[in-house]
Amino acid sequence: MQSDIKSQYARLTSVVRQLDELYREAAEKMGLSDSASMIMYGLCEAARPCTQKELCDRWGLNKQTVNSAVKKLSEQGILKITPSSYNLREKLISFTEKGELFASKTVAKLMEAERTAFEKFSEEEREAALALSEKQLRFMREEFSKLDGENK
Repeated sequence: MQSDIKSQYARLTSVVRQLDELYREAAEKMGLSDSASMIMYGLCEAARPCTQKELCDRWGLNKQTVNSAVKKLSEQGILKITPSSYNLREKLISFTEKGELFASKTVAKLMEAERTAFEKFSEEEREAALALSEKQLRFMREEFSKLDGENK
């Protein structure tokens, strides 16, 4: 039984890594770093300007990574950074006109490919995949929370 679990988990982690690699390759084809593609994806998904914190939280990226990628995309004329009208310490990140066009030719196509692939599942399969993924996330959080400082 234990070897079955080990084998099944190895298969699962292999699939997850292959999916990660697909996204990395897609970003590379678009001429983007992983973090730049995630930021652009997050902005497309939100369909509104986002703060750096929102992008960090959405993708689990650290502040320095997001800041660096946003700075580079801003220098390329793809993103613009404007002060928030609600909180002057916060900056809002959004697409420029050039960025909107670039995103429509790159990240938006990636998002459409994802949707098309997901639609190939039946409604029941989609719900099952979501339920199992959410359950796995909950279990992983529970187990990872037990790791606190045991080996410091």
